[in-house]
Amino acid sequence: MYLKKTGSTITLFALATALASCIYSFEPKGIDEVENLLVVEGDIIANGVTSIKLSRSTTLTDISKPPVEAKALVTIESSTGAKYPATEASPGMYVAATHALDISAQYRLHILTNNGEEYASAFVPVCQAMFVDTIFYKAIDQKTRYVDIYASSASNSNNPTRYFRWICEEDWEYTASIWTSFSFDVVTRQFFYFTSGFNTYYCWNRQVSGKIFLDNTSTLSKNVIRNRRLLSIPGGDIRLSNLYSVRVKQTGLTEEAYTFWRNLLTNTEDLGTIFSPLPSEFKGNITCISHPKTTVLGFVNASTQSYSDRIFIPKPFPLPTSYACEERINSRLENDFSTAYNYYIAGWRPSYIDSGSGSVFWYRANCVDCRVNGGDKNKPLWWPNNHY
Repeated sequence: MYLKKTGSTITLFALATALASCIYSFEPKGIDEVENLLVVEGDIIANGVTSIKLSRSTTLTDISKPPVEAKALVTIESSTGAKYPATEASPGMYVAATHALDISAQYRLHILTNNGEEYASAFVPVCQAMFVDTIFYKAIDQKTRYVDIYASSASNSNNPTRYFRWICEEDWEYTASIWTSFSFDVVTRQFFYFTSGFNTYYCWNRQVSGKIFLDNTSTLSKNVIRNRRLLSIPGGDIRLSNLYSVRVKQTGLTEEAYTFWRNLLTNTEDLGTIFSPLPSEFKGNITCISHPKTTVLGFVNASTQSYSDRIFIPKPFPLPTSYACEERINSRLENDFSTAYNYYIAGWRPSYIDSGSGSVFWYRANCVDCRVNGGDKNKPLWWPNNHY
């Protein structure tokens, strides 16, 4: 998280959740120091795994990655006295098995940092998520093509929770523009052919959407939400270029947690930008027990979690018939390893060698190596096709 104080205003670059990032302007009262504040991200999940990320705030002018808060003791505590210790799965990321929490109890997060500072969130009840019964999409084939993702949820009459948040887990398969079966090794300075069917043509990428999706049924007679649009993806987006998949998970919120998230959402939407002033009363529910006047950034909620089925969307719109892939052809470059090395480090990749002339055909890396475009070769185990 990044903070910059200018007069009475603090510009805050906040990771709103463990996998969501936005920039906000925040005007809290009585804060003189904005560096090295503890940042807490994550919720207590009563029927799954709880993941909590701890880091420290830095100034906006510091472009380095925010420092994580490692080697802390993190515990989920019940109002009944039960404790569920978390383990540090990776630096700053703490995971606890909370699959079978008593949902009639209340819970809080307790943190003891490596330097002896003690923090705790307020005890909160466990909210119950709705059942996500439907997820579907509509491909709009107009002048501006796009795909909309919708979800519907329903809950039984005994569920007192009326405030909800959705999170979209996205995966997609995409390809490079040009197939190649060989490459160049800059260490040995030799051309080589891929083995065991490896290719740089098919890749996969994934993300948890950073957008805030909220809704509530507080004024409705039934605890039901129908056809809630969550995502709108432009037709030219790489996510829709080959095969796209999305799964929706939902958590319940207390009214206080809903207000917290609604403040973030309203302020960013009203100004049409990620830079927006938040009211001074905007704050989370975490306090520093060791130093009560110390500001802590974050809000810890407790909830069950429900998941939709996963849907797959094959390429909804035709791709362009041609690609802007610049090509270079060099005769007899097959044996000119010095020139090949210079080409490679300049961002070019070999595509193939003409068997007759021995010429090597080179293209920009993003045209022949799908990994350059942000993805990798880690195909999900549940992916429906068998190429790799």
